[in-house]
Amino acid sequence: METAKAQPEVQVQTLDYSTAPVYEKQRLTGWRVSQQLRLRSENAGALSELIGQLQERLAARSIEYQLSPEKRSAAERQLVVEAIASFKRRARLVAEQFERPDYRLVELQVSTGSEPIRMRSVRAAAMSAEAAVAPVLEAGTQRVEVHVSGTIELALP
Repeated sequence: METAKAQPEVQVQTLDYSTAPVYEKQRLTGWRVSQQLRLRSENAGALSELIGQLQERLAARSIEYQLSPEKRSAAERQLVVEAIASFKRRARLVAEQFERPDYRLVELQVSTGSEPIRMRSVRAAAMSAEAAVAPVLEAGTQRVEVHVSGTIELALP
């Protein structure tokens, strides 16, 4: 924790502490302890360097990328505008095809959301200090989705 907290650009959170007894010939010989650390940062270089340092004594289980809340919100706002405009165009098209002058919106649902992208998963029992290297982090792309559905009522001719 001291090593992780020394990196000001990385947020540190502890998770999932568990213990399990270790037996040999039905006799308790010790305990196996496991705890997870969640590290978050917008600085991939600092995060990669920290993971490399921590892997000298700890095993990395997984690395995930997520859009920052600010970027996700901005992308969702833009997509909502585009999705609603598309819904309106389709509603007008339907009204035209049924030779109706207009339509009335009865119900509309707008939903957003997506899962984090799991970039890689590492399972290692133990690593020597020489084998521990900082991972190469490449963000790639992430899908942001907005779904718009609704019900319209066609106007009488």
